[in-house]
Amino acid sequence: MSGMKSRFRPKSQKSPKPSPPQTWCVEIIESEAGWGMRLDERLEFPSEEKAVAYATKFNEDAKRYNTDEHHFHASVLAKPRTTGS
Repeated sequence: MSGMKSRFRPKSQKSPKPSPPQTWCVEIIESEAGWGMRLDERLEFPSEEKAVAYATKFNEDAKRYNTDEHHFHASVLAKPRTTGS
């Protein structure tokens, strides 16, 4: 009968693996007509909120200077933190 009990006993749930720590980055991309796009700069931030705030302000400021021929744009992304950082 002990075999029957164990068969219907709820199984314990494994705790999910914690996600690795992340570094939040803002990539500034420069686009120029006839030349294409290139990564101008990559900045690292300790939190998503700070990265989003920086990118939002950068994009607002860049609107004043961007033209159809030449412009900059900031994007936020997360990457796994490498060992030793």
